[in-house]
Amino acid sequence: MNMQDNNAYDKPAEGAAPGERFNHIENPKRTQEEMSLEFERLTAAKICENLAGSFSYLFSANRMQEVSDLFAHSDTDRITMPYGVYKGADAADRCFLRDMVDIDDPDPVRHEELKGRMIIPDMCTPIVEVAGDGKTAKGLWNSPGLEAHSKDGTGKGWWNWSKFAMDFIRTDRGWKIWHFSRYLYFSTEYLKSWAKSPKHIFAPARLTIDEPAPEQYYYTPDAVYPDEEPVIPVPYDTWTE
Repeated sequence: MNMQDNNAYDKPAEGAAPGERFNHIENPKRTQEEMSLEFERLTAAKICENLAGSFSYLFSANRMQEVSDLFAHSDTDRITMPYGVYKGADAADRCFLRDMVDIDDPDPVRHEELKGRMIIPDMCTPIVEVAGDGKTAKGLWNSPGLEAHSKDGTGKGWWNWSKFAMDFIRTDRGWKIWHFSRYLYFSTEYLKSWAKSPKHIFAPARLTIDEPAPEQYYYTPDAVYPDEEPVIPVPYDTWTE
């Protein structure tokens, strides 16, 4: 067998299938520079996975300042939640610090909102593809999640299943989350079937969104599960809109 026949690097990145970049036999003729760049990409992929995992842990713990610090804070940042879209350098601050509440928020009234709140978005089935030039990356996760909210001292549990799509960018502060999208597929009370529950989206009481959320799939008995929402990351050479 010709070893090069199973080498994703000998094929155009745009034509590669999901996972193909890392599913190949190494070409022994690769240069030291090529191998060095590949090592950097593999390292970057792990860093991006850790950023997504860090988001999950910090978000659950209401450590919203640290969540915001995971983001690039560039003019092209974008955060898409089921209830709206935030854009710009202050997108993460508005989403997580203004509209939500940080564990160390000094305002006792706002801090009261954290009582009975538990949101755990698990990050599963990671797919991370780092660009050939090593400057950006794309990631996708399934997220079986749970939530609990309290009203008048009474708590209620919910199931929330989503997908998280993230784009990452290498900055002078290291790798950061650049674009962040949550695709909510169903939200249902703990003891109710998601197949029989009406559409329900939790949104903060305060909203500083820049535009409404785009139309997305949400389970209904007559809806077809989307095959490209979001698109599975595939190998690519450099970022293009």
